[in-house]
Amino acid sequence: MTVTIRGMALALAIIFVTSIATGWLYWARGAVAGWTGPHVTDALPLDELAGHDSVPLALYIAAFGIAGVALGLLARVLRFDRLRAGLFLACGVGTWLFLADAFSLIIVRQVPAGQAIRAAAGLQPVFLAAALAGASGAVLGRKLAIQPCAGAGVAGGGRGPGRSGVSTLPARRGPALADGGLRHRCRPAGRAWSCWSPPVRCC
Repeated sequence: MTVTIRGMALALAIIFVTSIATGWLYWARGAVAGWTGPHVTDALPLDELAGHDSVPLALYIAAFGIAGVALGLLARVLRFDRLRAGLFLACGVGTWLFLADAFSLIIVRQVPAGQAIRAAAGLQPVFLAAALAGASGAVLGRKLAIQPCAGAGVAGGGRGPGRSGVSTLPARRGPALADGGLRHRCRPAGRAWSCWSPPVRCC
């Protein structure tokens, strides 16, 4: 599966899962209307005129936390590493909610698109949902595999000239490795090369 296909699949999942989480908040709003504690204002912009646009913070975190976990697991299945999964989910969820809220404000407030876009850009629920999704992707994504590279720090164990170490790189054909003007003497050591640097003489 190519990167483009995986990205498109995750983008469609973001739209689907985020829309379900928002719809669930609209459905549950009546049942939690009497809850005390902090509320998230403008979480349901279509109910702004009726004064029912806020939901309890705990409910909002639960809804988009579950959505973020689902998207994070999907990103892991699609082989996104933690960094890419976190950035992709945070930007994707934030962008989709921003567009949905801007469209809702155009309908509810009967204002021009530019004014609705500026208002939607300052809504706290957008940033909260994006942060939850990004955190889920950063935690549930695949670990990034770091490949060792040739050089004095790897070949010599990072302990300076004159100290020996074993390189984890595949065996190279040749007696030495050149890096940054220094020459590292090498000899076979199993499947790798044991390399060391000659002493550096100063004036």
